[in-house]
Amino acid sequence: MHLMHEDEPRQHHYEFAHVVLRAIVFRAGRLMLDLAANGGLTALVHESWDRVGEGLPPERRLPSDGLRGERIDTPDLSAAVIVLPPAEHVAEAHLVALVPGPADAERIDFFTLEYALTPEGTPTTALGHWTRDGRHLNLGDGPEAEPRPFLDALARVYAIGG
Repeated sequence: MHLMHEDEPRQHHYEFAHVVLRAIVFRAGRLMLDLAANGGLTALVHESWDRVGEGLPPERRLPSDGLRGERIDTPDLSAAVIVLPPAEHVAEAHLVALVPGPADAERIDFFTLEYALTPEGTPTTALGHWTRDGRHLNLGDGPEAEPRPFLDALARVYAIGG
């Protein structure tokens, strides 16, 4: 689908969620879930956000307002959720969820809830999934940009074999 409106993500926001955080998660695996469970995930994401900013010109750096990581358990899914600074442009992530794979594996699934626009230009959200081999899959329309509705939507993805 081609959007009628041109909108580009801000470099700091995009590189943090879609490049740096994804690389950390796929390298660290389930250690990310341990960090979320013991309260250490927020410090890690702040340090990583700042590092991304240090590599950018000052005018492209963004504040880390609202950035945090936590473990959230719902009846259908347990995950580490990272809440990003407010997303304002297409492809910027509102939220990232790190969902454990099978119990006997180190696998972590990496999902995003991204800012999107309808063809009419109305803000909405879209579910995304990054695979270990670097593919970004669009899983369709997303829920409101809050952790629990995001995890509920991901539970539905798993239920239908996503």
